[in-house]
Amino acid sequence: RLFFSRFNPLVLAVKMSRGVKQTRDKLDAIANNHSQFSFNLNSQPTHMERQETYSFVYSNNIIGREDDTEKIVSMLLGSDVTRHVSFLSIVGIGGLGKTTLAQLVYNHPVVKKEFPLRLWISVADVHQKDLDV
Repeated sequence: RLFFSRFNPLVLAVKMSRGVKQTRDKLDAIANNHSQFSFNLNSQPTHMERQETYSFVYSNNIIGREDDTEKIVSMLLGSDVTRHVSFLSIVGIGGLGKTTLAQLVYNHPVVKKEFPLRLWISVADVHQKDLDV
């Protein structure tokens, strides 16, 4: 009875190998009919240009960044800062809101008061290879 159980490792391996073979057969059929699906086999990777950013942010549309904004502002202006802060990096994968967070800090009333002369610079991906980060 145990041999024919669906939890038998041998039975599971046979089922898995059948599933893998069926998947490979389907992929092979698609590859053989690539012209039917308008696939371009000699395509180059697509490079999308990033949109230029601006310092303006409509903060009423931003939710959940208050704590992060306050932490960064306190890092820049806090009384416990023992050394001069030259720059602060905000890193992460695309779409997390790094630019929005930078905009919120840039436009924060305390930052505006402490730094009356400010400059926003947008660096496009095209020039990123020239940057020494």
